[in-house]
Amino acid sequence: MSSFVIKDTLFTLPSQGKAYSDLTLVTGDSVRVRPFIASDQKTLAGSSGDAHKIYYNILSKVIVEPKGLDFDKLLLSDVNAILFAVRIMTYGPEYGVEHKCPSCGAQSDIRLNLQEVDVTYADGLDDFSFTHQLIIPKGDTISYHLPTLGDEKIAGLAVAGIKKRRGFIENMDVERAFARIASLIDEVNGEKVVFIQKKIDYLNEMPANVYNELVDAISANDTGLSPTVELQCPSCQWIDDARLGINAEFFRPRSKRT
Repeated sequence: MSSFVIKDTLFTLPSQGKAYSDLTLVTGDSVRVRPFIASDQKTLAGSSGDAHKIYYNILSKVIVEPKGLDFDKLLLSDVNAILFAVRIMTYGPEYGVEHKCPSCGAQSDIRLNLQEVDVTYADGLDDFSFTHQLIIPKGDTISYHLPTLGDEKIAGLAVAGIKKRRGFIENMDVERAFARIASLIDEVNGEKVVFIQKKIDYLNEMPANVYNELVDAISANDTGLSPTVELQCPSCQWIDDARLGINAEFFRPRSKRT
């Protein structure tokens, strides 16, 4: 793990450009960004909670170089890191979290330093690659790639299609997470899998422990920020884990309830 580093407006991506064969970056591993400005609030307000739309719209505003960058090809881990960098550039590293302790129930305002969030860079991983293979216990060989912003769009459309067919979705967060993993599958036993629903059907039949193994493998091979931070209750000293999510609220200089 490394510290989160921002050099002026030039930001080195956690992937260090090693995930891209057809994207031209600044110095081969970076993008130049600008701070968030007041008019960007309009962009966020019109994003309607769509994660892909929120990410894409913000990137189109804050990345000033290189021009014409295909954002959908960026690793989602790089996108998250860019948005953290912009947030730090705009308001500074301090971030307020309103936290309710699960142990004693005390409500407190905990201040975090976003620059202390752990970051994994490509050169810190053995043989970093955009694509990987996993042989699962029943013998299938799954070829998959690391999550990109474009996969976020594919997963969102898949969930929307499922909701339209069923008329309801029991747990939206679980369904989205499932579709995100499905979107990363490229081949099974050397056979290309193109349609997202076919990928979802394949995962549906997968034993739960094998599915978790696939999720862990994807995470272990990826770069980027660790989204989980430790929060310590000032009243009872209980330590709780919390995830820092990227949404419209993240780009406002006030506390965010976990």
